Amino acid sequence: TTCTTTVPSGTYHVSAAQFFFNPEPARISVGETITWTSTDILHTTTSHGVWDSGILQKGQSFSCTFNTPGTYEYLCSVHPIQMRGTVIVRP
Repeated sequence: TTCTTTVPSGTYHVSAAQFFFNPEPARISVGETITWTSTDILHTTTSHGVWDSGILQKGQSFSCTFNTPGTYEYLCSVHPIQMRGTVIVRP
């Protein structure tokens, strides 16, 4: 998994807003990129040991390209009870 704070073209967008990730789950294929964008207050996208966006202010984004199939659980470390998500990467 390769992550960056820039938004590559052809990315799959997930919003972080009102204590939800949308869409949920995010379904992509190997080699595709997901970009999370905080659209209201402070959020993160964090999958322990795989990626951590750090704090995203309103309007900030974080992207990861997934090169390995699998299911990746993640959360917002600011709102860990309410905000949980899943990325499903198909071969």
